[in-house]
Amino acid sequence: MIAVAVLLVILVLLVFFVITQYNGLVRLRNETRNAWAQVDVVLRRRYDLVPNLVETVKGYAAHGRETLEAVIQARSGAIDASAVTDTEREEPLPRGHWPPSRQCQTHRLDQSSGPIPTHRQGPAANNADRRVRHHLGTPCT
Repeated sequence: MIAVAVLLVILVLLVFFVITQYNGLVRLRNETRNAWAQVDVVLRRRYDLVPNLVETVKGYAAHGRETLEAVIQARSGAIDASAVTDTEREEPLPRGHWPPSRQCQTHRLDQSSGPIPTHRQGPAANNADRRVRHHLGTPCT
């Protein structure tokens, strides 16, 4: 009778152990699925943000291209104007006595070569910074 009771207790403990182990494995499987679902959500959010970042970069590239073209045009005009005035006289005129075309070119160069900012400014830069922070700040948990 004692042997049957001991065998019954061992059987109950064995069943309890199997059920506990099974529940632990099911819990781990669900946690793994949940973790991969979170990774999928983060990747989809980042994928959805890529077109916004591309448009922002295109805007900055267009602005940079326009600025570069304006500087190139102004410098080439200034070089052309200085070539004419330098061949006509041996010493250049002071800045206030330049011909009107040269003064206009110099004014454009002065405007384009103003102080260089140490950081980006303006609403477009703030918008780009916000997008980049949002893109990089996406939680990975």
